Order: sequence, then structure tokens, then C-alpha cells
Amino acid sequence: MNPSIDKQHAFIQQLIDGEAAAWHAFVDDHQRILFAQIISTAQSCNFRLDQGEIEDICAEVFATLLADNMRALRQFRGDCKLSTWLTVITHRICLRELSRFKQQRNAHCTESAPVEDCVVDADPLGGAIWREQMELVRSKLHDLKPLDRKILELHFDERLSHEEISRRIGISINSVGPKLHRSVKRLRRLLEAP
Repeated sequence: MNPSIDKQHAFIQQLIDGEAAAWHAFVDDHQRILFAQIISTAQSCNFRLDQGEIEDICAEVFATLLADNMRALRQFRGDCKLSTWLTVITHRICLRELSRFKQQRNAHCTESAPVEDCVVDADPLGGAIWREQMELVRSKLHDLKPLDRKILELHFDERLSHEEISRRIGISINSVGPKLHRSVKRLRRLLEAP
């Protein structure tokens, strides 16, 4: 096995074991990367963040990593560098938080508020969130069993009826609904994982 991968897994295990020194090192080593990714994501959405909002999103990333007994860290497989994995998670969380900030800003706008504080271009943000969600769905589809993936594609992409799906994949028409329901649930579980 690659020594750097072994080192990453050992470090993550220290985090999971609750070693305070490991957590401080983790925050020190990765906070700049998270800040850069947050700023980059916001800029790509034409969204201006103040320092407090950047720090809030960064704190949300760290909170996500700690949540549910460090479930996200436990799921890190080491297929890529830890820093790369963190930028992906940060990007997803940032998009979600930008959407929330947009709603808050628009809700607090009044006629006396400066225009630049209220006008948020929803199209780039909405488009970025939609593209991000579609990329995530596509990537998670590959984690499904082939039959689950096929039935979802036939139903949602090709918009086939249950009868047409049953003919196409060779199962009874009465089996299509339950199989489709289970496939959607499996995909939803994959999408909800950090």
C-alpha cells in the first residue's frame, strides 16, 4: 500500500479516536484550503461573502465532519488525497449555505437597504446548485446495482411507463413499482451520505 495513504488513514483514525492534537493539526492544515474553496465557490456563483459568512461556512464544514460520531470522516475511503476530498465536501456545503444566505438576504431587504446588499443574481447560484446536484446524482447512480440504475434511468430519463419498463428489463409489471421505489430509496440514502 502507498505510505502516504497509510499516513492519511492513520491520521483520520487519530481524529476519530478524539485526539485533540490531531484535530488542532487538522484544522490548522486545512482551514486555508476550506477558505479558498468557499471563496472560489461563491465567486463562481457571483455571490459576495463577508468574512463572517466565510467563517460560518467553514465552521459548518467542520461541524459536518464531527456530526454523527464523525460519520463523514469514517466514510473517507482514501481514493484521493484528504485535501481533495475536503474541497468536494466544502463545495457542496458552500452551495447549500449560499442558497440559505441568498434567502436570508432577500428576506431582510427593505426599500431603504442598499441595492448591492439585496440584489443577488439567482441564476448563477441556482444553475450552479442544479449542476452540482445533477453531477452528484450521476456519480451516485454508478454506486447502485445495475438493475437499480437501469430502472431509474428508464423511469426518469426515458420516461417509460411501468409496462414499457417491464418489457424492457424482463420483469413482471407488478414488480416495477416496488423495484422503482426501492431503487429511489437506495439512491436517496447514497445522496444523503456526506
